[in-house]
Amino acid sequence: MENDFERIERYIRAHYKENIIIKSMAQELYISPAYLGLLFSREAGTNVKTYVHSMRMEQIVTGMVDESNTIKDLVYEAGYNNYNNFFSWFERFFGVSPEQFRKTLWLI
Repeated sequence: MENDFERIERYIRAHYKENIIIKSMAQELYISPAYLGLLFSREAGTNVKTYVHSMRMEQIVTGMVDESNTIKDLVYEAGYNNYNNFFSWFERFFGVSPEQFRKTLWLI
């Protein structure tokens, strides 16, 4: 049987491309928002927001390998509605711009 953390993680994996709101997610999973945030942080070592962005980044970086995919298309497919928001999260995760990161992928 699935525990609360596994249920939360499954929910996030199914909805990471959407705008996840903790309160709504907690209601859907029949747990309190405070418990959800605390449990997730304790078990995952990060908060829900950062975890969602890491999943989006994983999808985008995987898509960057294919030269026919534009970064902008990958960004919107991953669930970002604002390119500037994506850009700041990308630099936070990788320390370089998406374009610089992509160039290093093609050099490998």
